[in-house]
Amino acid sequence: MTTRAVSHAQLVKTLFKKAVRAHETKCMYRLQYRFGAVKIRAMFDEHKDERDMDKIHELMRYTETMIHMKVGITKQFEGCPKGISHGRYDVSPDMVLDAYHPMEKAEYPTYFAKRELAKRDYIMWWEKTYGNTEPKTES
Repeated sequence: MTTRAVSHAQLVKTLFKKAVRAHETKCMYRLQYRFGAVKIRAMFDEHKDERDMDKIHELMRYTETMIHMKVGITKQFEGCPKGISHGRYDVSPDMVLDAYHPMEKAEYPTYFAKRELAKRDYIMWWEKTYGNTEPKTES
C-alpha cells in the first residue's frame, strides 16, 4: 500500500524493472537475458527526454500491456511474499540467544562477546533516545 506520492521517475524505474523481470522469465540463458535487458534499457533511454505527458503515459500504458501480453506471470523469488518458501521457517527471536547455557556460549566466544557489546550499545542508544524505561517502584 502506497502511503505517499510516487514521483514519475520512480514509476518509470518500477516499470523498467518489471519489464526486465518479465523478460527474465522467458530467457533460459544469461547472455540472452542480458542482451534483452540492454535492448529494453535502450528503448527506455530513447524516450528519456520526452516532455509531453500524454505521450509518456501512452508509452507507459503500452509497455504495461506488452509485459502482460508476452508474460502473464513474472518471476517470484522463493523467500519473497507469494514465493514458494515464504514463511516456511520460523525465525527465532534474538532473545533466545540470551537463554543459552554458558557452556554453549563458550563454544563461540567472539560471537557472544560482539553480541554483548552490540546489546550494550543498543541499550545506551535507547536510553539516550527515549530515556530510562525501567518501571518505577513505589516504596
